Amino acid sequence: MTVKICCRTYRLRCVGANREKTGKAAIEVFNEAIANAKPIVEVKSRRVGGANYQVPVEVRPSRRLALAMRWVRDAARKRGEKSMDLRLAGELIDASEGRGGALKNVKKYTAWLKPIKHSLTSVSNFERLIKWLVRPRSACTATSVFPPISTRVKPLLQNVFCSIPV
Repeated sequence: MTVKICCRTYRLRCVGANREKTGKAAIEVFNEAIANAKPIVEVKSRRVGGANYQVPVEVRPSRRLALAMRWVRDAARKRGEKSMDLRLAGELIDASEGRGGALKNVKKYTAWLKPIKHSLTSVSNFERLIKWLVRPRSACTATSVFPPISTRVKPLLQNVFCSIPV
């Protein structure tokens, strides 16, 4: 895996920098950094009935790995160290410890965006749905919501009794 991000000339320097800063093997630091940078959920725009919704979707494992490596590489390029091997080593160490530029993308990418219209993708509506689904399912009575009609015609629904099986 390290070959995909570090080319051969950077790899030896990167290993030395990782070992002297963290005391861990370079492959351990690399695996921790990639594991911390992997996104789990991303939002995609879905069009339903003329409205666009931001729907959270689980990320495929191959895409998770590709995004994590891309984010680590891009964050390393933006760092201020003198050479790319030091930038990459510093970014891998930061990502393995839970900080750094690559992890900013993870938080931003997996954040719940505000839906354009009310939908079940927002947290409050989802909580309402869960409450509605787990409500007590005993017998309930309801009265008619229709206004009274003339005396010539007998109203059909005055009181309604419904029984929902458990």
